[in-house]
Formats: sequence, structure tokens, C-alpha cells
Amino acid sequence: MNPEVNSRDIEDTINDYHMLLDNFRKLIISEGSKIKIENTKLFKYKKLIDNSQNLHVKELCNLIGLLNKYCSINTLFDTNSVIEISNRDILKLIEGKPVIDDQDENYNDAFFEAEMAIRFAKAFNKNQKQKYKINMCSICDIIIDKKIAIECKYVHGVKRIREKISDGVSQIETRVSEGLASVGIVALDISNLVNQEKILKFSQSLYYEFLEDYKEIMESRSILVKEKKDAEALILDVISNNHFQRIVNDYASHEIERVFYKNFTKHEKEKIDKNAFAIVYQANFYMHFENDEAVVPVPMRTMGYYINETISTSERRKVEHLIHSLAVGI
Repeated sequence: MNPEVNSRDIEDTINDYHMLLDNFRKLIISEGSKIKIENTKLFKYKKLIDNSQNLHVKELCNLIGLLNKYCSINTLFDTNSVIEISNRDILKLIEGKPVIDDQDENYNDAFFEAEMAIRFAKAFNKNQKQKYKINMCSICDIIIDKKIAIECKYVHGVKRIREKISDGVSQIETRVSEGLASVGIVALDISNLVNQEKILKFSQSLYYEFLEDYKEIMESRSILVKEKKDAEALILDVISNNHFQRIVNDYASHEIERVFYKNFTKHEKEKIDKNAFAIVYQANFYMHFENDEAVVPVPMRTMGYYINETISTSERRKVEHLIHSLAVGI
């Protein structure tokens, strides 16, 4: 018997995903495009989730993670959005093949730019009376309030990471010299370079240690776990535990830091211009945790950073504060 994936997560995700399909359908009509939403990969993903009983549990959990990823761009359709992006660039996000394991698909380059714009918009405008504009319509990937240039690089293979870093730094120099911004940040997505199976194996091993402890506590209190919903609730108890989350996040952060610094040598450091304040690097992956016949899918994102060693202490603190405000973790 296949485990039963957390139904509440699926329901919430599907509702948001239907909203996304409606948003794209309206955009396609308004643009007079010949695209039919029913012929896009987004609609094929909908068919897959509608027939989820035919999927292996890992495929289903990865699909839910993928749908969650897409649902994040509903923000771009918000009438109050501070992100300026062309409709043509939004439509690029639905290009590509309907594969569940899509991390090496070319559309990720454009998606990473949109994802970072959304995250920086939330970080800059949290609790702010004055709203900072996020411009994605210039030659630069992202310009924040005409001050900060963000050049985004999705790395498809390990042989390209040094080239991507150099390109990003060079582009920041150009954006500043052209007066588009005062400083810049290079953003990298290195999901393809990280050993995700290693992180999953570590996380699940840790999860089972926590799970056994939780069961022992419940047994000592004469609390019996008999129903599926109880098994599911126990998973949620474990993965919401602050200690569990911190250990998993720290280990994942260690792994992406190892990958980054393996490819960020003294030679790359020396190339960084004073106008490139930082390099941020992230990885996305999808995990799942089981208990009896229940399964809970867990999307995860972790981020690390390198701050230019030549900038002042006060500038460094500001950059660190900004980077820490970009939400990461389970």
C-alpha cells in the first residue's frame, strides 16, 4: 500500500495552483497570445496532481513541491505588487517540458530572477511605509529603488559556476558605471550542484531519531497512535520542532557552503569589484517524511552568502541584515 500524503497540504496547494492557472489564463487573453493554458506544462501538472494515485510517493512529493514553487509567483499578478515586470517575461515562466524533476530546465533562469525579485520585494518592504520599487524591465535582472542591482545566475552545471560568478560581478560593474545603481549583489542558485540525496538521507535519519523520542513520550503518557491523522500529526510535531529544523537547516547550509567555496577560490575573490557588495547563493530541494501510512512533503530552501571583504563594517552590517531578511529554511 502506498503511503498517504498529507491531504491538507495538497488541498491548500491545489487551491493556490488553480488561482495561478486563472491568472495565467487572464494574462494570455489580455496579451492576445495564441497560447492555450491547456497546452502548457502548468496544465499538465494539474492533470498529474488530479491523478496522483498513479504516482510514486517520491514523485508526488516532488510534484507538490514544484506546484508550491509555481504558486509563489501569484505575487506577480497582485495589483498592489511593487515588482515591475513585463507580461512577456511572466509568460516565459511557463515555457519548458512538463517534467517533475525540472531543476535542469532552461526556464529556471527566468524563474530564479522572478523568485529573487519577490523575495527582495518582501524583504525591503516588510513593515515599511515607503514602498521600494523592484524593476525587472531594464537590462539588469533586478534593480531595487534605483540603488541596488541584482544579477541572478542559475547554475546548470559545476563547470559553469566560476564563469557565472565572473559574469555577475562584471555586470554589476557595468550597471554601476552606467548609473543604473550604486552597488550590486550577485545571486546564484546552485540547486543542481548540491548532493540533495545526501541532505535527504541525513534529514530522514535525524527525523526517525526524533520520531522515536516523540513516540516514547506519547507512550509514557498513555497516548496511543492509531489513526492516520494521528500519524500525520506526529510527523508535523517532529518537523515543526525548533531543534529538528535548526539541525536540518544547519546541515543543509553546510552542504551548500561547501559546494560554493569549493568553486570560489582566491582567484575569484580577487576579481570582485568594490561595487559588488555580496554574493548570495541558494539551493531548493524537496523532502518528505513518513510515519506508518502517512507522508508529509516538505519543500526546503537554504541560503548562504559571501560579503565583499573590502567594504566597511557599517556597510557589512547593512548587507548582512538584508540577506538575513530573505526567508530560508523548512
